[in-house]
Order: sequence, then C-alpha cells, then structure tokens
Amino acid sequence: MLRKARLGAGYSQAELARLIAVSTVTVKAWETGRRAPRPATQRQVADALGLGFDDLEVAEPDGWEDLRRLRDALGWTRAEAAERLGLEPFTLQRVEEGLELPPDPRKMARVYGVSRMELAAAARRVAR
Repeated sequence: MLRKARLGAGYSQAELARLIAVSTVTVKAWETGRRAPRPATQRQVADALGLGFDDLEVAEPDGWEDLRRLRDALGWTRAEAAERLGLEPFTLQRVEEGLELPPDPRKMARVYGVSRMELAAAARRVAR
C-alpha cells in the first residue's frame, strides 16, 4: 500500500525519506512490511502522500515482529545471529522463545537494526 501511494505521489524512496526525515532504509523496511512507522511518523507519511492517517494502517498478525522474525528478516540463521551477538545459539534460542531476556538489549537492537523500544516490543511477543 505504501509503495503504491508513494509511486502515485511521484516520490522515490529517497525523496519520501528526505521529506519526513528518515533514512531510505527505513522507508524500504516500511514498504516490505519489515517495520511500521510510529504514529507520529505515520501522520507525516500520510500528509506527504496526501492520504488519511488510517489509510496507512496495516493490521499485524499476532507475533508479526517477534525476535525470531526480526532475525529471519535479516536473512540470518540462529547461529549467524548468535555469532554477531556474541551469544551461544542455544542462548539465542531461549531468548527467542521468551525463556530468557536478551543479555545485552542495546547490542541486540543495534545488531538487528531496530530501536530498543522496537526490540522490547518484539521480545514481549513469543514466537508461536
């Protein structure tokens, strides 16, 4: 929906990103469904594209952005992610299953390319 609206408004991803002061990578993540804009940013996007706020609402299925799905979206195996995080794969598995908290949430957020708030929200959702 966002991509179609952006193209209809005649903007490239980079142009839309500049208009609302985010990175092109962020716009791409929104368009692929990997992330969703925060409400304040969603308002800016809607205004820039001449849409209503609700036009950009997309219902997320339960567990849409749990930790495992964040890792999967990056294209990493559990072992690859664990190595980047300095963890044992078994520890990462326990974190993804909600049995343990991430040992270093700041590092995990940085490595996964999300904010600490987004990581915390994902950690609260246990993969089903």
